Amino acid sequence: MNLTPEQLQALKECLPDKDIYRQVLAILGVTEGEVPEETPVQVSTKPLSNGKFVLVVDDEPTVSSFIQIVLEHQGFEVKVAPNGAQCLAALMERVPDLIIIDIGLPDMDGGDLCQRVRQTPNGPQIPVIFVSGLLLQMEADDLNREQKDKTYYVGKPFTAYKLIESVSRFLPPAS
Repeated sequence: MNLTPEQLQALKECLPDKDIYRQVLAILGVTEGEVPEETPVQVSTKPLSNGKFVLVVDDEPTVSSFIQIVLEHQGFEVKVAPNGAQCLAALMERVPDLIIIDIGLPDMDGGDLCQRVRQTPNGPQIPVIFVSGLLLQMEADDLNREQKDKTYYVGKPFTAYKLIESVSRFLPPAS
């Protein structure tokens, strides 16, 4: 995978711990030669969350691992479900503070899954972020301007910064 210098810098800003940064690069398949030299970065050490629970539904292990590492580093508790059926089962165990859903799942469309989530007792209150390789970020931004409910769209690929920015719309930083 090739990342732009801006994407690498954004990743580094969100993951100041070098070991975690290297883990994410390994998951993304970025080799050491593609990593820029160390540059000073201004990073807040305050985590975004105090243990809020996020359910990630994505069948691509690279994407779900990336999301999990970034969010756990921000203090979130994260559970990954590779399909809609496992997401619905996880909802019976614990109600998440946020769900991140890939639109293209193997067993059901992400939109259909969201409708089923909304039909659960706590479902209408759970914010949902859709991620999709079918959307350019510009198209996702247009959809987000039209949204009035607890739904948000992010186009793939996205940076760690974009992920954190999107999550913080629904789960603001802990005080």
